[in-house]
Amino acid sequence: MKLLIFMLILTIGPVAQSLKGTNNEGVDKYESGNYDEAIGLFKKGTELDNKAAIPDFNLGAGYYKKGNYKESINAFQNSLGKSTDPDFQSKAWYNIGNAQLKAGDYKSAVEAYKNALKLDPNDADAKYNLSYTLKKLKQKENEEKKKKEEEKKKDKKDNQEKKQEPPKPDEKKDDKKDQQNNNNKDRDQDKKDNKQNNQPQPNPKQNQNLSKEDAEKILNALKDKEKDLRKKKKNQQLKGFGREKDW
Repeated sequence: MKLLIFMLILTIGPVAQSLKGTNNEGVDKYESGNYDEAIGLFKKGTELDNKAAIPDFNLGAGYYKKGNYKESINAFQNSLGKSTDPDFQSKAWYNIGNAQLKAGDYKSAVEAYKNALKLDPNDADAKYNLSYTLKKLKQKENEEKKKKEEEKKKDKKDNQEKKQEPPKPDEKKDDKKDQQNNNNKDRDQDKKDNKQNNQPQPNPKQNQNLSKEDAEKILNALKDKEKDLRKKKKNQQLKGFGREKDW
């Protein structure tokens, strides 16, 4: 891709001569591949005459070679505002288009080449670059469209899979259910305890053993009762036999 650069030819005044020498030295450095030194000299040229268009133009070319496309575009645009020459402006727009194309800004590059051709309809390089950039733009748009369609399909598939997945248990509902079950268990236990408390309790005295003294009394009473029974029985037997007569 051809990039344009200007040699400055000035013969008016000492400042112009100094600008000419600085600019032309920068062009030599540029053409020998010393782009950093060339950029330094072109910057110096813009300081010597901030109204001159060519130092900004050449500075844009230096930045372009370094891959600093944003700085390159800015420098070329600065040069546009400092010249009314259609040929110069056409070349500035052409170089702007080249920098935008390298930066991947195809839409802006298309407009830049169109502006260059408006000023110079016979510029074969601008025509070729415009055609090339339009193809790149179309390719990029198709890729973006395809990517969006794939993302849309993926989102649709993900949504369908989510709908088919069984619902996840609601932890809050489970916690509430567990709490309710615990409460029911507590109530059942309370009822059970209350029922047990309401049942008649055995008399503690019934479970106590008789003392030795009480046991002896009961035993003696039984013996006395037995004696009485024997005595009654004996008396009954004596009555049955009668008493013999004394003859």
